[in-house]
Amino acid sequence: MQYPEISRDNKTAILVGAQGFVGQHVLAQLTKHKAYAQIKVISEIAIHSLPEKVEQISIAIKDIDLSTWSADDLFICYDSSFFNTGGKYAIPSSTYRYLPRMISSAKEVIGQVILLSSKSAHKDAILSRHRIRGIIEDIVTGQEFWGTHIFKPSILLGETLPEKWGEDISNRISSKIDKYTGGWLRRNQPIAAQIVAQAMIEMAQKTKPGLYYYHSDWLQDYESAQQSTDLRK
Repeated sequence: MQYPEISRDNKTAILVGAQGFVGQHVLAQLTKHKAYAQIKVISEIAIHSLPEKVEQISIAIKDIDLSTWSADDLFICYDSSFFNTGGKYAIPSSTYRYLPRMISSAKEVIGQVILLSSKSAHKDAILSRHRIRGIIEDIVTGQEFWGTHIFKPSILLGETLPEKWGEDISNRISSKIDKYTGGWLRRNQPIAAQIVAQAMIEMAQKTKPGLYYYHSDWLQDYESAQQSTDLRK
């Protein structure tokens, strides 16, 4: 298969799901990242006050055909708020069938895909939001892009827990009883959407092809490394 050439800089990114907990941080960080010269945001809802290098494309999911746009990196940032009934950015269940077509249309024109998934995502999951995300994950990996990066956090702060409350509770509990769980609690504790977004963009700078998974424990280690770096500054 002939893959699109991957650049180290002067890159173009396409972002889907920019309104979500992680997506909004991905957008903010992409606009400041030196490697990206152009960012295309695909959204059904208007996003205001965007920087000059961001092009907003207002289009319904069923009408998205990524084969008409070329890009180095495609960020897919659908979190649970898109799949929960009554969620702020809930996608109608009748629209789910268009998601595979959207992803498949990127096969020949996108270098790599960076997908926000979930630890619980599986095509045979009982809960529909986990099942749909599992199906999306399988579709992405089945396309065999030059590079595929799948992020599987356990719980996003703000997604199912208020951010400040979740941080306080997880820190108190993990510091006291995690030694009795063999590290299970730490590996599965909530993580900030901003950290996940930062990791997604950083891993997108890899110049090696392949399929990569970043599970909850990897993200916890990544966050700890970032905190250590900040303390040394």
